[in-house]
Amino acid sequence: STIETIRRRWEGALPPQVVLGIGDDAAVLRPAAGRRLLVSTDLLTEGVHFDERVPPRALGRKALLVNISDIAAMGGSPRAFLSALALPPETETRFVEELYTGFEEVSRTYHVPLVGGDLSASPAGISLCVTILGEARRVVERRGAVSGDLVCVTGTLGDAALGRRKMLEAEAGASPLRENPDLAFLWERHISPTPRVETGILLAEEGVASAMIDISDGLLGDLTHILTESGVAARIFRERIPRSPAYHRLCGGDDHEALSGGEDYELLFTVPAQRQTRLDTIARRTRTSITVIGQIEPGEGIRLVDAEGRESRVTPVGYRHFG
Repeated sequence: STIETIRRRWEGALPPQVVLGIGDDAAVLRPAAGRRLLVSTDLLTEGVHFDERVPPRALGRKALLVNISDIAAMGGSPRAFLSALALPPETETRFVEELYTGFEEVSRTYHVPLVGGDLSASPAGISLCVTILGEARRVVERRGAVSGDLVCVTGTLGDAALGRRKMLEAEAGASPLRENPDLAFLWERHISPTPRVETGILLAEEGVASAMIDISDGLLGDLTHILTESGVAARIFRERIPRSPAYHRLCGGDDHEALSGGEDYELLFTVPAQRQTRLDTIARRTRTSITVIGQIEPGEGIRLVDAEGRESRVTPVGYRHFG
């Protein structure tokens, strides 16, 4: 059966933190002394989060990667995950095999084993839910930013959303990825994000970040979460927002995706000004770029500053499922 096939793939040598893995009523994990347990879950639904353009292997990879990113945003390390999958009866076995191959690839890279899950029939469409467990010595929450803190991001923003938009605009039957290396880069950023685990751990354990979140709903939308939880405002310098060369070449001068596109899964965090010098060291150690894009202020909301110094208040427009 499909369940037995999955079980056989994940049996074998388990990391020390897993006492009992897949196959029983519940998994058993051994928590590390002095660490906090982190738990996060994400649901991916066909027609909302993915469609036939995303191969099952890539879907499996992304489903696990975005959960690992949630753990990274708290300053933690992933330890184990569970998956629940609902499939229409006509789904081919090969789809499931490829999906779990994607899981397996990410599992090996981040040393995070599958320890349980569920499989069910679905009347319409595919739904995939991943729950991840992690641990952290020091947790960084969204609610910690104070006036005077710097606003920082890792990596570049807007790539994933711009890649998705350009693929949706491509004509049916075309081969845009083979014809356009820039689009291939952006699409890869969409289907295979890079969780900033090591960076998140260092920002947390070295006491550098005062608040942190990963960018799933867009820079402005996720920054608003930090501001609301912390009871502060922010000023963001538009020209400082890091964008990739591929983004610059394909965006047509529009920075909408960099501001509000989402699914970059970069870290967005605040840092007390006196700790700014620590950022270069962390960036070098993790080989990850870190950019200061603004500052926390008293008040509420976000002010965007353009290249000429003109300020405008903005209403965040991130991804929203229910209006």
